Amino acid sequence: MSELINNKKKEEILYDYIIKLNYGDTILHQDIESIIQENHDSKKYQSIIQKAKKKLLESSKGLENIKGVGYRVIYPDDYTDLSLKYIKRGYKRIDTGFKVLQYAPVNDMSKEGFERYRHIRDSANRLHAMVAGGCTEIKMLSKNSKLFPTSR
Repeated sequence: MSELINNKKKEEILYDYIIKLNYGDTILHQDIESIIQENHDSKKYQSIIQKAKKKLLESSKGLENIKGVGYRVIYPDDYTDLSLKYIKRGYKRIDTGFKVLQYAPVNDMSKEGFERYRHIRDSANRLHAMVAGGCTEIKMLSKNSKLFPTSR
């Protein structure tokens, strides 16, 4: 099967199929494989899924992964929980980046390297503080108070 099927990309074909599904409906990996003609263990499959998920989300249709099975169209009330998963993942990455800067060997840096480090560290400090504050607020508003680990 070619990359274009009837002048449509595979992610568009998958999108067209999933957009018609109802909240709570599940689409199995084997069904997706037959629609896009890609093995679900391949990078191409994952790429197509990610592109379709992005387009679906922009059309108010979210998908959640069901490990080893496929994907489920999420219910409207579950969008908040899905967003919290992504926010948590982003917070963890920012926190890791902050820690890399925190433990950087500044005494061994060149003058130019230290100046660049200092500017980035200052911006990272502000970003980390803003995100930590936002996470605290989200934690208070969410039903899961253990969602975000405290750091530092």
